[in-house]
Amino acid sequence: MKQEYRLKAIVFGLDFRRTELTNYLEYRASKAFQGDLGSRECYLFVSRGLNQLIWVLDYRQEGDAGQMLIDSRRWRITSGVWSPELLGDYAAEAGIKLVGIRSFRKLYENWREQKAA
Repeated sequence: MKQEYRLKAIVFGLDFRRTELTNYLEYRASKAFQGDLGSRECYLFVSRGLNQLIWVLDYRQEGDAGQMLIDSRRWRITSGVWSPELLGDYAAEAGIKLVGIRSFRKLYENWREQKAA
């Protein structure tokens, strides 16, 4: 059974040659950071080429040294670049059930407006 998650933020233009943890820490330090994840929330990272997605589901520090661990799912789109209309399908292929797709549309439209400005 797939876990249900709601998108908290979508981050575009990341360098996927870096690790998921490095990209997450860079996002966390940026002004665009939307705050910590709540229960059943996730971030979606989209590559610069728009052909890879990373779903960040959880992160935590463990051990005395405070080592950061990240729970993520990576998905490569083999049929070209991503299509926002297929987001639910991409998530399902990565083992995630997205809820609240309407809120995603708002996030996506905000990103497009910022990119156009």
